[in-house]
Amino acid sequence: AAYRKIYPDGHKELAFALNTLGLWLVLAGEYPEADGDIHEALAMRRRLLGERHPDVASSLVVLAHLDVAEHKFEPALDSARDAAEIYTAALSATHWRTAVAESAQGAALAGLGRYPEAQAMLDRSYAILSKDGGAPKFFVTLTQGYIAALHREVRSPAARKATTAAL
Repeated sequence: AAYRKIYPDGHKELAFALNTLGLWLVLAGEYPEADGDIHEALAMRRRLLGERHPDVASSLVVLAHLDVAEHKFEPALDSARDAAEIYTAALSATHWRTAVAESAQGAALAGLGRYPEAQAMLDRSYAILSKDGGAPKFFVTLTQGYIAALHREVRSPAARKATTAAL
């Protein structure tokens, strides 16, 4: 509320606050409340910083995590891929922020039933996140949760039947 008063036309600090609040709301399971903050932050960042700025990627990652939580796997995959491309170009392919985007990408792939791709993406992401001291620990935990969910899904009878039919 304070940032809105100070920056009524938007500002990168307001966008940061909205994106952070959106992430916390996603982690708390408050998806409808998170949605508005995340989309507002993303739109503001695009307007203020351009499409290829790492802060835009940050908003795309949070949006991807929201979409995964809401089982909107196609949009989650798109957002996560876009974020990973931006981070790879701006930072590196092995930066922890890129790994967070790849974690969301892996979760979306798992949701789409693309298990081998998901496993590879999540394993790569986890390897980077678990070794990088700069990565916030909740992203490591989130990725571990995605891996556990993937393993539960792959072990389910329906998943085995679908995989066998595909082969």
